[in-house]
Amino acid sequence: MEVTRDADRVLMYTDFERKQIRSMQRFVPALAGDLGRLEAKLLDLAQVIRHCVYHPQFGGSLSIKDVLPVLVPGMDYKDSVRIPDGSEASAKLAQLLFHAGQLTAEERQETKDALLEYCKLDTFAMVKLLERLTAIAGTK
Repeated sequence: MEVTRDADRVLMYTDFERKQIRSMQRFVPALAGDLGRLEAKLLDLAQVIRHCVYHPQFGGSLSIKDVLPVLVPGMDYKDSVRIPDGSEASAKLAQLLFHAGQLTAEERQETKDALLEYCKLDTFAMVKLLERLTAIAGTK
């Protein structure tokens, strides 16, 4: 939350992050206020796409995995990270948090590195998608 304290907006794609923030508010009440302020800053780019952008190459899907390579050519998740989607990222994080003792030190480090790689791409994807949406809207 320190990183986002001075931010006006925090980008997300779908409601997953909002749900996780609300869950953390329940389980860590001492952080509820800070988490509420973070939640208030969230901007869901999936809703912008849903209501304002259509492209036949989306194939009827609004998944970031389908939208990103169409709107930001050359950028996709295929073969670029070891963890291909958010579901697997969540499972890997749970494995690290709750079953780390079942992994070797090398497996723990590999999992951590793969998660950081996935999160880095996810974050960069939001930046590039916002840039593209801004260009489409003609606001910059």
